[in-house]
Amino acid sequence: MYLVANQLKRNGETLTDARVVEKILRSLTDDFENVVCAIEDSRNMGEMTIDDLTGSFKAHEQRKKEKKQEVLEEALQTTILITTEVVVMQTTMKKGDK
Repeated sequence: MYLVANQLKRNGETLTDARVVEKILRSLTDDFENVVCAIEDSRNMGEMTIDDLTGSFKAHEQRKKEKKQEVLEEALQTTILITTEVVVMQTTMKKGDK
């Protein structure tokens, strides 16, 4: 984000952090629409700094990683339960054959 901010300032524009933040938020793709809306709704945009914006995106990314990890752990747990049930069923069927 600092790269974008520096490029904007090099173009000869005198921009406040709040204006740079606004430009960055407007330039993001639709993939970030939910994050942009959350930031705009929860922050005073006139006082937001580039550091604030960076922190918001890092927090969002961390939440996404944690959610993904939870989903993976749940999937693994489900796989273990299914495997255990199959083994129990096979063992029970073998005992019934004798």
